[in-house]
Amino acid sequence: MSERDVSVRQRAVDLLYAMCDRSNAEDIVQEMLTYLETADYTIREEMVLKIAILSEKYAIDYKWYLDIMLKLIRIAGDFVSEEVWYRVIQVVVNRTDVQSYAAKIAFEALQAPACHENMIKVAGYILGEYGNLIALDPRSIPMIQFDLIHSKYHLCSTTTRSLLLSTYMKFINLFPEIKQYVQDILRHDSNYRSSDVEIQQRATEYLRLSEICSATVLATVLEIMPPYPEKQSPLLVRLKQKKPLTEAETSSEPFAATTANPEDGPKLAESTIHLNQPVQQQQNGLLLSFDTLESNNSFNDATS
Repeated sequence: MSERDVSVRQRAVDLLYAMCDRSNAEDIVQEMLTYLETADYTIREEMVLKIAILSEKYAIDYKWYLDIMLKLIRIAGDFVSEEVWYRVIQVVVNRTDVQSYAAKIAFEALQAPACHENMIKVAGYILGEYGNLIALDPRSIPMIQFDLIHSKYHLCSTTTRSLLLSTYMKFINLFPEIKQYVQDILRHDSNYRSSDVEIQQRATEYLRLSEICSATVLATVLEIMPPYPEKQSPLLVRLKQKKPLTEAETSSEPFAATTANPEDGPKLAESTIHLNQPVQQQQNGLLLSFDTLESNNSFNDATS
């Protein structure tokens, strides 16, 4: 790893990836994370993919997996592709045993003075789904959670703001006691009269929905995500697109650890209401909101 020749360092990374197994996974992942901080820019995205794949494949404790993934986003946020942070969300949704821990570390990650936008996306989504699991802690009561998320809002791109507006709607359902406060944010001129059509439409529709729907209807519309059907990891698909895998890299066992058990995971009502259809038609394909993720699990289908 200390060689000056980039091609030699690349081969070292490939070798570490190929030789990784359950007995040495933690050491190899940590070594790759350490090197990532100073790695050549040309290999960082591939390293991010390989670290994400190894940490999920060999995770015995999924709290360790989440710690690694959030550290990965913090270290190399610019090189974390959509597939990587999508996958973090999918793992959390599919594993009820780590959802409370995920909410806790997502909340802590947002407290950093400088927070990468991909971290805001992941934390915003997780807190919108599972923020209630940490709401009894006086350090993370609903209002503190909301204010922390909203403090990042004006620093974000339109796509991330759209996702955060969906988080705000989820908060109205999770925490009725702050409903009026959240509605005031949605009603604010920067959203309600935004020059960006997507933000304006989303804020307007969410505000109207929160005003006319009963608590029962809102609970149905904004119910937590159901487990995702487990398919081939989209990270492996992405890595294959970047570089053909060797036999050693493709011979490992599949990602069975996150297979959902219908009796363990949250349920979604059969009649799911999809919000803001125009968002799903945007060309960039980013996860803009909770409704985008739940719309036929389109991201998983696209990579299967």
